[in-house]
Amino acid sequence: MKKICIVLCLCLAALLVLPGCAGEKQLTRVRLSEVTHSVFYAPQYVAMSQGFFRQEGLEVELTNGGVDAVINDSPVIGYYLAQGGSEVAKTVGDVMEAEQYGIAVKKDNIKLLEDINKALAELKKDGEYDKIYKTWFGEVKK
Repeated sequence: MKKICIVLCLCLAALLVLPGCAGEKQLTRVRLSEVTHSVFYAPQYVAMSQGFFRQEGLEVELTNGGVDAVINDSPVIGYYLAQGGSEVAKTVGDVMEAEQYGIAVKKDNIKLLEDINKALAELKKDGEYDKIYKTWFGEVKK
């Protein structure tokens, strides 16, 4: 009985010690771009400080530049590329999901709504809308 207890204790000790001998697992580095330090990144800050990403094998780095890839709204990416970003970046793949943009006005402000719609119609009619779009977002997609 004494021998069985010793063998069981040795096996238990080996089970507790051996996982530590495997060494530190290789981490995959992931760089995320943050526009600025902000409350929007608070979950990442907390997860990083608590080591949650490391537990999953990830080394997460928040940067203000030097990222490998980014996902953002098409107009934002278009603006960045049109303003010179095309020298260091390019778009790849298809648009993942299209969304419409709009201008909101109070329900009872009919005058403002009509003025905005009239101005947009005039800009589109004389081609100025497309010029503005190209300046800020790149090629106009019809």
